[in-house]
Amino acid sequence: MAENSKNRCWSCKSLYVISWGKQNGKRRFKCKNCGIYFTSENKSVSLKNKET
Repeated sequence: MAENSKNRCWSCKSLYVISWGKQNGKRRFKCKNCGIYFTSENKSVSLKNKET
């Protein structure tokens, strides 16, 4: 799976995030730094976590 540099982990703020499939039609991601799984569908979280 390819590394996704546009998303940032909300837990540890790492950019080392990879795509991890889909769940209920939402893209899932996994942080390779802390191991947390998350989706980018939460707009308030995803907008803050985008790399500028």
